[in-house]
Amino acid sequence: MCPENISFQKNKDYNSKSIQNSLISNITKIKEFLGNSSDLVIQQLTFLQHQLAFLYISGLVDEKDIKSVLKAVKMENTYLKQKSVELDTMETLKDIISVGDTKELIDIEQTIKSLLSGYLVVLGDGWDCALVLSVAGGNVRDVSPPQSQTVIRGPKDSFTESIQTNQALIRRRLKSPNLHVKSLQIGNISKYCLSYSCYFSIWRNDCLYHDISIFK
Repeated sequence: MCPENISFQKNKDYNSKSIQNSLISNITKIKEFLGNSSDLVIQQLTFLQHQLAFLYISGLVDEKDIKSVLKAVKMENTYLKQKSVELDTMETLKDIISVGDTKELIDIEQTIKSLLSGYLVVLGDGWDCALVLSVAGGNVRDVSPPQSQTVIRGPKDSFTESIQTNQALIRRRLKSPNLHVKSLQIGNISKYCLSYSCYFSIWRNDCLYHDISIFK
């Protein structure tokens, strides 16, 4: 059961499960499907006078590939501004991005599954599909049993890394949009960072949680 001071809402049952041509609408849907998780990263920029959003899950991607993609898009946009020709935004973006596999998805649930598998999702205002790029990476160390405190029965997982790495280790095991990650700071002086993940599978009065894990 969740503490009284923690409140989450059940994912909405959307009438349309397809990517819409509204960038704001698509971002809102994805954020709500993932419970506004703190490990969802969204970076927006303008390319060929179109607003784009780059979404990924922190800890599941190769940060170098992400930086490389964003840098290439910004540089190409600066170069193309000097030309007066009209270009297709998505096709031009495909040409300048050279990381892993690239595919288009029209289903928002498949798009979220890709996010949780370490893909970079690109959404554009006016697009009716998402551009998905393979940039999987991050810390892939296996979750190991604790060495100092052994148990015969029960869970044997231990988390001794940073908050981001610990969250990613769980994300790799549980690729579900129902895993919601939240972050907060405690202490007036130390500003100590805490993160907790809530996975709920059984609903009763919209407030019943299967498990709550806290990292620090």
